[in-house]
Amino acid sequence: MTIVRVCRDYLFYNRWGFKRVNIYLNLLVVFLAVGLWHSIGWYWAIWGLLHGLGFCVFTWYRSNKDKFAKVQRIGSPRQRELLSRVTTYVFVCVVNYFAAKLALAVTYSKGAR
Repeated sequence: MTIVRVCRDYLFYNRWGFKRVNIYLNLLVVFLAVGLWHSIGWYWAIWGLLHGLGFCVFTWYRSNKDKFAKVQRIGSPRQRELLSRVTTYVFVCVVNYFAAKLALAVTYSKGAR
């Protein structure tokens, strides 16, 4: 069984004791698990949580897209596609930077005690 199937079947579709599925909690759990799957450490845990938060925002936007109709008419479709790619790239770079800084801060705070 691949990690994708494990995350999908056992993490994403899990209800965690709630009566209905909370998609945002499930996304955070899946992204945290994927981060920790890379390596167990503060960097990857923070990396997974930050990417999960970003994907939760994206998921919320996609489900409420009709409220942003004016934004969707700005520029041509090609310009919007380029802007979405640049925004994604910048988001990933910023998350990697902050994950490294936060992991370093947590590591030093644990060693200072």
